[in-house]
Amino acid sequence: MPTNDPIARAFELAREGKCRTVTEIRKVLQREGYANLESHFSGRSLSRQLGELISKGGGN
Repeated sequence: MPTNDPIARAFELAREGKCRTVTEIRKVLQREGYANLESHFSGRSLSRQLGELISKGGGN
């Protein structure tokens, strides 16, 4: 696990471009062992930001 912060890792995954949806990012985070993801993803702001980054092609 490269970072202990699931939000920072979610943004890394979005920038990498390997995940096409926020749901895919959540699944990767779960596989990597991050806990309490529901509390981080319960608000719409984070999901919206990640979705925008994904749609922009990873922010490249």
